[in-house]
Amino acid sequence: MSPSTSTSPFCASEKSTYVLMNNDMWFSFLYNINCDEYDMCPLDVECNGAYGFSTKIELKCKSCKQIFNSVFSSPRDDNSKCFEVSKKLVEAFLKIGKGHAALELFSSAIGIHAMNKKTFSKC
Repeated sequence: MSPSTSTSPFCASEKSTYVLMNNDMWFSFLYNINCDEYDMCPLDVECNGAYGFSTKIELKCKSCKQIFNSVFSSPRDDNSKCFEVSKKLVEAFLKIGKGHAALELFSSAIGIHAMNKKTFSKC
């Protein structure tokens, strides 16, 4: 497989840019960032709860467990309660003529939580 020849920058400032990322990569990303309270203790990222394909991400100290920040991995769609990433994935699978079962197989293949059928039908 050849690398992409796209001329667009990696982190373009477009409204809806997504990146698939392995959760283990957070350790490397935060390696030199330490807790203010425990200067030698590194920070960690915890992904808590799956809401369709959105996850609540928390930045916390490994020692004191203080949460420095939290955010969902996707914004909510303005017109519904669905997260934007879930809605976009449902739309993509429907456009290629596939449904919830195919989305479950896709999720399983890349090791992420699959949304349930009820959420799929709402998005």
